[in-house]
Amino acid sequence: QSITRKTQRTDTANSTRYRTARGLFTVSEKSSLSSIFSGFRNRQNSAVKNRIVILGCGTGNPYFSTDTAAALRAAEIEAQIIFKATKVDGVFDKDPDKFADALKYEKISFDEVIDKNLNFVDITAITMCKDNRIPILVFNLKDPKNIVKAALGEKVGTIVS
Repeated sequence: QSITRKTQRTDTANSTRYRTARGLFTVSEKSSLSSIFSGFRNRQNSAVKNRIVILGCGTGNPYFSTDTAAALRAAEIEAQIIFKATKVDGVFDKDPDKFADALKYEKISFDEVIDKNLNFVDITAITMCKDNRIPILVFNLKDPKNIVKAALGEKVGTIVS
């Protein structure tokens, strides 16, 4: 069932909307295709208005990771970038938790990620982002300032493009 909550701030005209993926992307006995496409158009309108749209969800289908779901949803709304907040500072040549000599990439291409078999995101998500020209910014969420830095376009983590 879809959860929608809309809040209005008195100091601005901005609003925040929360919805579950299930309510937006599945057809149940109680919903119609028109309401689903209406939700999709609202997300597209948010993207056109240069709003930050945060989607946290899976597809609800087996064999599809949350990374693939993120890539799919980003492609659907024609997102400018995907933020992948994780427990490490970016993309490394090997697991930095296991190898002290792991090297961090400041920038890396989708093809390099595939060729080097870097497993920070599944291959389906990488391919979908490459095909739709959606870069991925990988950064550490342990530092709460990083998400703000990322949103402001400041240097943080690794950019995959």
